[in-house]
Amino acid sequence: NCSMKLKLHILFSLSASLISACGGGSGGDAVFSPPAFSEDYSKLNILEGSINIKTLNATDTNNRSIAFSIIDGIDKESFSVGLNGQLRFIQSPDYESPHDSDKDNKYNITIEATAGENSTQLPIEITVKDAIEGRVGINPLNAATVYIDNNSNSLLDSSDISSSSNEGLFFLEKNFVCNGVCETKIILESGNYPVIGRTNLTTMFSPVIGDTTFSISPISTLISVSSDDSKLLNSLGISASVEEVLKLNLWDSSVDTDSLRSLLGRINYQIGFILDVTQSLFVDQDLITQFQVTTTASEKLVSLINDSAEGLRDQTKLKSFYGEVIQELNNEVVYSDQMLSSLARLTSDINKLFMNKPDTTSDPSGLGYRELIIRSYKALTIPIESFVRGYINEGNFIAGTSLTSIYSDSPIFSSLTDTDGDGNANVVDLNDDNDLVEDLADSFPLDSSETLDTDFDGIGNNADEDDDGDGVNDGSDD
Repeated sequence: NCSMKLKLHILFSLSASLISACGGGSGGDAVFSPPAFSEDYSKLNILEGSINIKTLNATDTNNRSIAFSIIDGIDKESFSVGLNGQLRFIQSPDYESPHDSDKDNKYNITIEATAGENSTQLPIEITVKDAIEGRVGINPLNAATVYIDNNSNSLLDSSDISSSSNEGLFFLEKNFVCNGVCETKIILESGNYPVIGRTNLTTMFSPVIGDTTFSISPISTLISVSSDDSKLLNSLGISASVEEVLKLNLWDSSVDTDSLRSLLGRINYQIGFILDVTQSLFVDQDLITQFQVTTTASEKLVSLINDSAEGLRDQTKLKSFYGEVIQELNNEVVYSDQMLSSLARLTSDINKLFMNKPDTTSDPSGLGYRELIIRSYKALTIPIESFVRGYINEGNFIAGTSLTSIYSDSPIFSSLTDTDGDGNANVVDLNDDNDLVEDLADSFPLDSSETLDTDFDGIGNNADEDDDGDGVNDGSDD
């Protein structure tokens, strides 16, 4: 029967086709194509100071896993790439000191994407871009928000360029021409101090220096609000230009104690301490911003300093300062006259300790001065905040804020020199030799038999036979 034979032939042919489609037939070998990069990575840019460049992606038509590697390029030793395609600098690049082979901030490498036995190579040129760069804080401040206030409204807007600090350093894209000190203002907010072990309370700002590293610090904040920078610096005893001051790294004030850097560092701690204490007075005041407190306090500090070089350490002037800031910003919390006096006294004493030159002889590593900073910066802010929040009363605050209570029980202080044997290491003692003259006013703070050196010849007046250096013996000098 022809019809029956035809049906059997069709059924047999269909069955054979199905068996072949399921893998039952001999078939041919699968075709594997090399992976393809998902986009053009041949030209990449990165801001100096950054590490992560780009996460590379590639696809494979056979859905195999893809691994990435750096196989060639004259600058390949400067980079690493993870299995997931994260391309990184091994060390963050510095635009001013390029490490590429041509020293032109253009780095050349070749990346390979591999899937099984198949691979694709791609030459890549990474260009490092110049940045506005600097240091932040009284010492290295992490995770602080730093931004250029383009429209001068003191707020971080979508149009402002911003970044976050890492190990005290920040890098911002340079989208304008700026050489030397510029009118543009840069603002710092929040962050934390690993060395001190506390968050940053103070908003700080600084003029921008576009062609070199500079510092955003308490000193730069005063410079930003001052109408006469030269007068401010002269009042602080600083014979340097604004640009020189902003460029200096002020974090380590224990090295070369007679240097400008050391003097600025010690002044910086004093200004920062006052600004921190002032911020604490307004904790939990929702209608008063950190920027308002910093601006008001900074303006009044400039006036205080210009009136008296010793203003940062003058108890009477500091009491007036705190009172004026509280009154102008209309603080909801009431601080009694006695509490303001206690606040001013302790600020004065701590700032005197900050102003003393670190003892590099008995404490060459500067551990004592560092411990002074750590303890001092927690000394008032925490009790003030506790008072504002009702955890302690005024009596508790006054009783708990003395130099003895702040600096006691420190193994570091106990291990340091105590010239007069009064139980207070020199670094936390206002009068090291116990001669009734405080160290800052004593030409010989470690010698109780001498306090004055009128002619600055290194011999105290008591031992000097010619105090004024006029060539006439004191006994014959009228």
